Amino acid sequence: PLTLNHTVLLAVLDEQQAKSGIDAGTNLGDALGEGLVRLRQLEKANDKRRRVLVLLSDGEHNVAGGEKLRPLQSAQIAARLGIPVY
Repeated sequence: PLTLNHTVLLAVLDEQQAKSGIDAGTNLGDALGEGLVRLRQLEKANDKRRRVLVLLSDGEHNVAGGEKLRPLQSAQIAARLGIPVY
């Protein structure tokens, strides 16, 4: 979620559980894309704060097909929007 509250962020992270089976894949491209959509909504609301995207992952894009965006495509979109990805 979008937040500036570190306590909320840590609570959300603590609630996360590793998935197994068919839902176990990591889709970096779509995850970045979703984050960018949410950050663009702030821009449309005239929120002038600096925007950054923090992606927490095991670092491996291993989803089998069906993704809308590949990781490199999402990173290029972020670069064009001036949104750093950490």
